[in-house]
Parts: sequence; structure tokens; C-alpha cells
Amino acid sequence: MSKANLPDWARVNAIARTLRSRAVDARAAGNLPAALDFVRLSQLLHPREPLLTFFEGHCAFTLERAAEAHAAFRRTTALEPSNGGAWLHLGAQAFSALDGAAADTAWRRCLLLD
Repeated sequence: MSKANLPDWARVNAIARTLRSRAVDARAAGNLPAALDFVRLSQLLHPREPLLTFFEGHCAFTLERAAEAHAAFRRTTALEPSNGGAWLHLGAQAFSALDGAAADTAWRRCLLLD
């Protein structure tokens, strides 16, 4: 690939920062659907950023979108196995689904981190 075909990473990162900022602002204003949209757009630019997947999971969890939250927290733990918050949420979701074994596993992973 020639240099002419490479993206301008400074511009890509600036756009990603703007999207993250809008996601945070939307969440602070109580507009979780918009926050979720903005963080997902930001993930298109930085798909392997665990902070973004965790933020997505937290928004989806708060909106009671269990399957979306679960998937986001799973991606977070895959990207960052030491993310205790994601393991904690996975345990809570498993407990709510009456899956004691999965809750125990997730919570043990969380406790082993601290």
C-alpha cells in the first residue's frame, strides 16, 4: 500500500476523540441511546479499545439491553482480561439469568484481580 492510500491517523484519532467526547456528554445528559450510538461510531475507528467496549456495555446494561451488554463486556474481557468491572457485570448478568456457575466464574475472575 502506498503512502497516498494510508489514512491520516491524526485526523482519524481526532474524530475518534470527538465521538468519545460526545458519548460522554450524552451519557452525562442522561441520553444513553445517543451515548451508545456515539461510542459505537468511535469503535469503528478503534475496535480494539477496551475502554470503548466497556462504555458500550455499561450504556447497554443501564438501558436494560442485556444481550448487547453481555456481548460488549465479553469483548472487553477478551481485549483486557484484567478489567474487573467487566467481569463484575458479567457475573451480575449471569446471576440475574439464574446461571450460578457462570456468575461464580465471572466473580472469581473479578476477585482474583484485586
